Amino acid sequence: TSASSPPLTAVLLNLSATHVQLGEAEHAVRYAAAASAVEPSSSKAAFRAALALHKLGKPRAAQAFMHQAIRL
Repeated sequence: TSASSPPLTAVLLNLSATHVQLGEAEHAVRYAAAASAVEPSSSKAAFRAALALHKLGKPRAAQAFMHQAIRL
């Protein structure tokens, strides 16, 4: 990447947030998971996954990711 390009994690997190806003939570979870794979210490990735899972009606999975976000 060049100095003017945003880091991959930021791009993936922005895609996740955008898909949540569009009501496409399945895609949001995938992008959040990809961001977490690139940067495992990203609390924002765990939070975005929790938000998307909550919107999908998966409260236990969302809670697990929220706890992860808090620990990070």
